[in-house]
Amino acid sequence: MAQYQEQLQRVRRYYDRLKQLNDGTEQAMTSDAYLDDFYAFFQNCHHLKDWLKKDPAFTKHTDEEIEEYVTTTQPLAIGADICNASKHLGLRNGPRSGDEPTLGRKTISLGLTDCLNGKEVPTTIAMQVAIEHDGRTLDAFLLATDALHSWESFVS
Repeated sequence: MAQYQEQLQRVRRYYDRLKQLNDGTEQAMTSDAYLDDFYAFFQNCHHLKDWLKKDPAFTKHTDEEIEEYVTTTQPLAIGADICNASKHLGLRNGPRSGDEPTLGRKTISLGLTDCLNGKEVPTTIAMQVAIEHDGRTLDAFLLATDALHSWESFVS
């Protein structure tokens, strides 16, 4: 397996965590800890570009083509801005995506513990996160889906 595929698999694992949270999962952490998974997804997703550039097994695209792809592919450009803004408390070199995205409304749904037929059901949580970008409200999970699919088509 090429080394960059390790990072791609990591991106997929964080995506799976976001999907579970989007759909609803047993609550095992605070809502802030789940929000960290959104940031971790976009950080790992963005840094896949570095793995592609450094892995000698990846020869499909040049370093310049990889950077251009991130900048011109809107889900990756917005994800890059989320990554860099969360890493540096703001964007130092301006946004790749044309505007600095910010996290907006977080909608949290809880399924409270209840007894059904004498069995205790665990508390569940689902979270949807909005991203404000360029006058639009984007769904963070759908953006993550588009970003992952963009990378998968680029490397295949």
